[in-house]
Amino acid sequence: MTPSATGKLSDTPLAHALIYARNRRLSGRLELSAKDSQGAAISIWRGRITAVETTPVGMVPGGYFGVTAYELGLIDHDTLDATLLEISKTKRLHGEVLIARGKMTPERRDQALVEQIHRKIHHLFSLDDDTTTYAFYDARSPANPPISTDLVGPVWRGIRDYPPLRFVAETVRRIGDNQLRLMTGAGDKHVKPRLPPLESALVEKIAAHPMTMTEMKASTELPAGSVDLLAYLLVIAKHIESVSGARTHPSTGALPAAMPSGPQPSINASGQMRSPGAISSTKIPVYAAPSAKTLATPAQPFSPSALAAAKTTSSLGTIRTPAELGLEGVTARAATIDKEDYFQILGVTDGASAEAVRASYMRLAKAWHPDKLVTDFFPVRADVAKVFTYMTTAQKTLTEPDARRAYLASRRPKDEPRTRPLVMKEIEAALAARGFEIVVKLCGELVSADADDSEALALQAWAEVRAGDASEDELKMALIKIERAVNVDRTNVPTLFYRGLVQKKLNNVFAAFRDFARCVQLDPSHTDAEREVRLFAMRARKGSGEHKLATDILQKIDKK
Repeated sequence: MTPSATGKLSDTPLAHALIYARNRRLSGRLELSAKDSQGAAISIWRGRITAVETTPVGMVPGGYFGVTAYELGLIDHDTLDATLLEISKTKRLHGEVLIARGKMTPERRDQALVEQIHRKIHHLFSLDDDTTTYAFYDARSPANPPISTDLVGPVWRGIRDYPPLRFVAETVRRIGDNQLRLMTGAGDKHVKPRLPPLESALVEKIAAHPMTMTEMKASTELPAGSVDLLAYLLVIAKHIESVSGARTHPSTGALPAAMPSGPQPSINASGQMRSPGAISSTKIPVYAAPSAKTLATPAQPFSPSALAAAKTTSSLGTIRTPAELGLEGVTARAATIDKEDYFQILGVTDGASAEAVRASYMRLAKAWHPDKLVTDFFPVRADVAKVFTYMTTAQKTLTEPDARRAYLASRRPKDEPRTRPLVMKEIEAALAARGFEIVVKLCGELVSADADDSEALALQAWAEVRAGDASEDELKMALIKIERAVNVDRTNVPTLFYRGLVQKKLNNVFAAFRDFARCVQLDPSHTDAEREVRLFAMRARKGSGEHKLATDILQKIDKK
């Protein structure tokens, strides 16, 4: 079957391809092909999404039906586990199994299916625009599908976390100081149910009276960057128009034809617009990207006030790229990054979901990865690497449940009562998730309360060398710190154990064995130390003093 439209997402953003299908009420299948054999097929019926199939199947975090239903609170954990076992054996649809068990109504199943579609579409916005191609295949409108969802909601999720910044900036530039008003027939019925509360409230205000972009930003709690994105979405979705009296755009019915406000209609040889029922060109029409002249704005220094603004808005659009910051700006950002909250580092709102965190990180990584720097920025490569490292740590921490809980707990007010057992529990969770920066911070909290807390001192040193994944010089410095901790309390088992681990990393085999053996003597139930002693006994030369000592210790353990 020959596609009726093909192209690359770098030329036609996914938001435009989807909104084009919505505006024209198309029916068919939009297929995406990305690198690493990733792809998707989006089924569209009269401009609405009915299904999304991804390749590979599990490429979308939290995209499985059962996980979606559980996270929406539609089923509990026990039900999820029990029904997952059943569908693995019977291969039945998860929703149908839940309905048959009386654990879910058809209405709630459909609610979960719609959310599943939204999550899949959101993830597709993370695909690399430069290497992802699309193809649209027309199809006749089938009978009413079991479920369908409007495109505005999932597209908003996508552009909010993966904003097509060039197109958004040009749209806002052309709106200028003009007032915008809601178009006739584009009110609550079409928009409000598809957008979150703050966005819906702003749409209501525009419906009440026309507003400029400045007035919109002053009348909402949304970050300025989010207002720009919302205006851009409403323009391409044909929901707002300029009050300036300018000629309306033939496709969007919103703004001047010269304005990049959405996909252009196809024109036949006689100059007449073709029927909007199908795509007639080999590409989904889209406005031209801004010219190089428009984009070539000089980089502005990254001032403290700009940093404060970025922290306040917590919007992905406010986290500027190295190219936007310039050399001095990159250096300034690297100098202050350690004072930022993890949510601020990633440009997301405080408490943002793991899904939003992943999306933000993937977008930022494209600009901040040291390997993607142009030659002009090589002098500040170390600063870029520092910022990128913090971004990576923030993403890992906020997307791993245990590490996230530990991090959020570490942000509690200083005057809130915190017992040592509670802090140690947070440390254990963070250590298990390799959240070493969190461990260092939490250990510092314990040491501040008790300078002689030898276990906290040793743990802090172990975390500073990332559980041994550090250079020899770093390990030697950590060993000195742990030696001091051991001198505080020579019978503290955890402290001795961490010293043994560092000795082992430094290949000081017998010194490590002595520490592990001492741990076992002090605490025979310490299984990790016992395992290390057994490994040493296996490797030591039979008949040697080391082998005899290890054997004697193990015999004592076995007798107990």
